[in-house]
Amino acid sequence: MTCRPLPLTLSFLALASTVAGCGSAENEGFPPKPEDIPQASFNSPAAARWKLLAKELRIDDGTQVTDDVDLTAKLSKVSSYLTSADAKVQAEYTAKRDAIALQYAKESYKTRCAAIDLIQEISAAKVADATTGKVSDFAGAKLYLMNYRLQADAKGTAEPTTAVRSGLVVLPTTSVSAQNDNTKKYPLVAYGHGGDNGLSYSEIMAVFGQYQGNHIVVAPSFPGEPVCKGGIDYGRTDTCDKDGKIAEATKAFREPFITDTDELLGIHDCLVRASMGVSTSLAPYVIPVTKERDAKGAEVTTKAFQTFLTGNVKRIGGTPSSTDPTFVLPVSYMAGLSRGGLTAQLALAKAGGTLGTLSAVQTKVTSEATAAGLTDAAQIGTLVKTEVEKVVGTGFFQPPRFSCAIDFFGPSTFLATSYRLGLEAFVKGYGNKTSFYDLPTGEQLFERWKAYGEGVKFKKSDGTLAANDAENAKAAAELIFKMDVPLQSPLILGSLRNWNSSSSKKQGSMLILHGLFDRVVPATQSQVSSTIYFGVNAKAVATGALPGVNVDALGLTPPAAFLTTGADGKPALKGRALQHGDAAFFTSTYTASLTQCATGNATLDAACKASNAALDKTYAKATPQAALAKWLSTDCAASTAP
Repeated sequence: MTCRPLPLTLSFLALASTVAGCGSAENEGFPPKPEDIPQASFNSPAAARWKLLAKELRIDDGTQVTDDVDLTAKLSKVSSYLTSADAKVQAEYTAKRDAIALQYAKESYKTRCAAIDLIQEISAAKVADATTGKVSDFAGAKLYLMNYRLQADAKGTAEPTTAVRSGLVVLPTTSVSAQNDNTKKYPLVAYGHGGDNGLSYSEIMAVFGQYQGNHIVVAPSFPGEPVCKGGIDYGRTDTCDKDGKIAEATKAFREPFITDTDELLGIHDCLVRASMGVSTSLAPYVIPVTKERDAKGAEVTTKAFQTFLTGNVKRIGGTPSSTDPTFVLPVSYMAGLSRGGLTAQLALAKAGGTLGTLSAVQTKVTSEATAAGLTDAAQIGTLVKTEVEKVVGTGFFQPPRFSCAIDFFGPSTFLATSYRLGLEAFVKGYGNKTSFYDLPTGEQLFERWKAYGEGVKFKKSDGTLAANDAENAKAAAELIFKMDVPLQSPLILGSLRNWNSSSSKKQGSMLILHGLFDRVVPATQSQVSSTIYFGVNAKAVATGALPGVNVDALGLTPPAAFLTTGADGKPALKGRALQHGDAAFFTSTYTASLTQCATGNATLDAACKASNAALDKTYAKATPQAALAKWLSTDCAASTAP
């Protein structure tokens, strides 16, 4: 991306320099005025391909952006897959969603850890003073580099040593293993970073602060991006600031957001499997750390990192004494900021889709076996395993469920708001690389969808290339579906603990934090996803699958100093303020829930309003930091109980 230099700070209040700051904040000329759109684009081959794609996604009636079409109406539309009550439309949506879930299950091996080649201690963790921004060492945690590899195929083959991936791990320093008290141990947080210039420790430090002392945080670099010791310097071409790189950019295949999810789930699995080293009975599931080094580069033969990890991670089943690997899985959270927020949501969808597919097969086989009079659990288990391998393949990997999820102002859909217009502009060829404001990976998205408009053929789900424009539209729509939060909302919720279950166990929780008046990621992005989540949850409750997961969607308004009155008479951000990742966001306070209570069902809308009222009371005038702290200690904490 074309980037402007910004002053780097490790302060939470100026996190803008690590996640926004890249590209033009104003993004002048987009969305374009209808009269400025090349007339040739209205009847071009690319326009015809756009119509096919729009039909596949059910995002409009086939009309185009012309001077007689209301752009505001287009911005507010979502796919009719999410709004139509027509049984045919819903059956079509369910079939597409289930097909993608099956793909996730078949390709789940891509998210399975194969080796942890190195754990290298870097330094003490750091924290920044909330007022002054001054950074100092934090004795409560240490920072490590982790080099790892994932499975290369469904047979379990590890990627070659030339394909090492890198990420960062923050590990608390205080051991609580001797207390044998699971409630005092540390949850595992898989974190997706913002921006597309690399993974910076400054961002992790800024987001988690003192929580580095009681959470185990693991974050991957995404394909093609380095790991930075300090922060990102947007005035430099090598992306890292003066503190330099900890690791070079990975060379893995890059498909924006899609491959990012493999990295996030894969590095999480590496730490999960490393933490199972506590029990020899779990040896088939353990990934040992091949080599550990201290801060001076000397090899640590005692494997101190893995030993600490296995004794201090908080586990779903409490004390790790069972030979059942699911019993000793760590309590895990999925989190992300900006681009990483969307990645975290899509990673949950991939996990949820896989789990749902495996569960459906198990339910079907068990039901048929019971009906046939079979009662032996071992025999039924063998039948289930055989059928799963028949449907999904022998290399499937069952991911864990997550207790909590956190989304810091991540985008959610390319099928609504200005992103909907950007996608159309890319396909028709009149967009440019900044058409999505400062959305990371914008260049790759531009090239991908411009190529679609030019007729470049995409791969179908079976791996072969589309033969014609109609097939290509289906293949392209499938790719967009995989990048869409609302369309995959049931899969996302299905990855959280005990969703869609009548179990009395604690349910998963999600926190969405979003700045209102956001120029980079419109607030409507999070309003769409949170409202869809509410509707899906409410449907589960209505059908008796109680109680669904808890989703808190908080909209924050910046102080008056950042606001002015827009041309429409409504509040708007001043000047070049973004609110996406600058002081306008981090000095904001809670104003209103993002969930829109307009389902059309009086009972559901009343429940929605009651939920919003509860949020108003709980988070009144809370800053992002305060809201996160309160949520972690209440809703999230309640979701981690055995």
